[in-house]
Parts: sequence; structure tokens; C-alpha cells
Amino acid sequence: MQENRKLQNRFECLYCDEWFVTDEDRNLHNRSKHMKSSCMYCDELFLTEEECHRHNFDEHYFPCRHCGDWFTDEEEREDHEKEHLVVDCPHCKESFPDVSHMEYHCYHAHNFRCLYCSSSFLTRREKDAHVLKVHLIANCPYCENSYASRALVMEHCDEKHYFPCNYCLLCFPTDEERNNHRFSHFSIKCPHCTRFFRKKEHMKGHCREHHNL
Repeated sequence: MQENRKLQNRFECLYCDEWFVTDEDRNLHNRSKHMKSSCMYCDELFLTEEECHRHNFDEHYFPCRHCGDWFTDEEEREDHEKEHLVVDCPHCKESFPDVSHMEYHCYHAHNFRCLYCSSSFLTRREKDAHVLKVHLIANCPYCENSYASRALVMEHCDEKHYFPCNYCLLCFPTDEERNNHRFSHFSIKCPHCTRFFRKKEHMKGHCREHHNL
């Protein structure tokens, strides 16, 4: 008899020996017979008060990060925390709960140091203006870069504007000028086509190979 009942009722209660025809019937049974505690913030039901409290802490507990108050809604917690932001940064729109947090912010967000002296500035724009006005006294003759000394300009030129000719010892400030110079090494023209060569023997070898001469 018990086995026939189980075959007819396929949904077993997890907390007692009852069986049910549908899952909905089993859920109704659980709610009425076993669920002793309900969440006051949502529809969840629990077997014990302890489980309910644990659920509330995990799902509905939003503590203030500045005091001991707590809230059941995250937006309420954020609105409350704004009341703690009483110290404004004098350089931007940020607010902080105390002076130490504000000073820490200023040190990291508004401390732009000059690379050439001990000066520091609140914004990157102020630092760049200082460097341009006080330190950049030497300009690169080949581009728009400026530097604090002629030695730095020469170092920059050696790195960025050093284009040696492959056929002689001359160097040029740009790749274009070097390429234009290279043509001066190819002054011997083939009499039978438009090719140019550096040496006469190169031209003769070309004629033998390509013009059957």
C-alpha cells in the first residue's frame, strides 16, 4: 500500500514522510507545516529562526562603512553614507569623511612633480606649463621637441634623427634627406634603359645580363 502511494505521489517532502502528486502541493505543505520563520523583507520561508537570520544578513544587510548603522536597501545605505562626506577636496569635486582621507587623495591625485626641479603642481596642465616656461630652453632643429639642455637635444638627435648613408660617411637628420642623397651615388646610367649604377663595372654586368651585350 505504501509503495502504491509513492508511485502515485512522486514528490516527497524533504522534512517528513509525506508524498504529493505535484510539486506545487509539496510546496504548499512545506509552507504550512514546516516553514516556521519568514523573511520580513521578501517572501522567503525558513525552517528555523537561525536560517532566517542568516538569510537576512546575507541578502538584506547593508552596513554603513563609516558608522554602525545598517540598511536593508543598498541605495538607502549610499544616501546615508553621503552624510559622512563632510570634507571637500579644495581642488576637485571629491568629498571625504575626514581630513586624512582628503589629504591622501590630494597627495595621489593632485601631486604632479616637475622632472627637472623640486616643484610640484595640483594639475598636469600646471606642471606642463611650468616645464615649458622654465626648463625647455633648447629646441630640436629637425622636429618640434624641446629639452632642458643642449646635451639632451643632441641625445635626442642621435636617437631619432641619425640616418647614415650606406655608401659614404655622411649622416642626415631625416630619412627623406638620406634617400635623396643616395641618388648621388648612382650617377652611371645604362645607355639602353633607365637603370642607374654606382660603378661602371656594375653597369657593364647589367648590360651583359639584360641587353645581351
